[in-house]
Amino acid sequence: MKTPVRGAVLALALAAQFAFAGDWEWSGPVRLATASCSRFSWVSDLPMAPETGRLLEHFAVDVLRLPGSGIHRWDNGSAEDFIRWLEELSRNGDPQTTLILWFSTHQKEDGRMKFSEGPDLAPSDLVAALNRVAASYARLLFMNDSCHAAALERVRGFRENVVRLHASREREEAADVEFSKAPFGVERFSREARADLRGKMRWDPPGMTLMGLFLLEGGRRAARDASSVDLQELVAAMNASRDRFEAEVRQARPQRLVLAPADANFELVRRKP
Repeated sequence: MKTPVRGAVLALALAAQFAFAGDWEWSGPVRLATASCSRFSWVSDLPMAPETGRLLEHFAVDVLRLPGSGIHRWDNGSAEDFIRWLEELSRNGDPQTTLILWFSTHQKEDGRMKFSEGPDLAPSDLVAALNRVAASYARLLFMNDSCHAAALERVRGFRENVVRLHASREREEAADVEFSKAPFGVERFSREARADLRGKMRWDPPGMTLMGLFLLEGGRRAARDASSVDLQELVAAMNASRDRFEAEVRQARPQRLVLAPADANFELVRRKP
């Protein structure tokens, strides 16, 4: 399950090329879908989790000029509702397009996912649903921003065009940051990136998941002085950001990102000529 870290800490896209000089563009046709469960009846709510989805949307629209028709969002509901939403993404798919799908909820150590209402979703059922979506796209990048996220890899049978970026390893909890209640070190760690959000996006989120925070910091660094950013470069920069976070914010014990397949790679964004 996700762990809210309030007095400790509480984040595809590459969330913040906001700071970089020059214009950026997607390297090919892209759609972005964000989904999260932040309200629950019997476990802790995840109020900061949806802010990471908004971060990705801001980046996609305001920085890379993705039209509103390329953005899809789902928030709170049952597993059945979520599967129906995925089916709609599949029906409206395009075989030339990469779909980036970010998802956050409480995930258990056995890979089962909690929803705001109704029963859990078995990991095998989620994988089957993701495969059906991927069949309608050139590629699906699934960003699983949950606790024990890599436990999903126990399920075999992902389509070859499904790339997974997990926020945590199998036995790790994921966390989120509420900036106003964060511990010493977080303000220093996030100062430049948050200033970019306020200055470039006119947006000052109250917090985000750690995955989003590493995306924000790692994306900025990966694109600095670069002409393009691919997935491997982004993930390496995010994990480097995670290591710096662990050194500067010692209470947090942050999770490590997992890319599957480990050698998966494709170009995400590039500078306009």
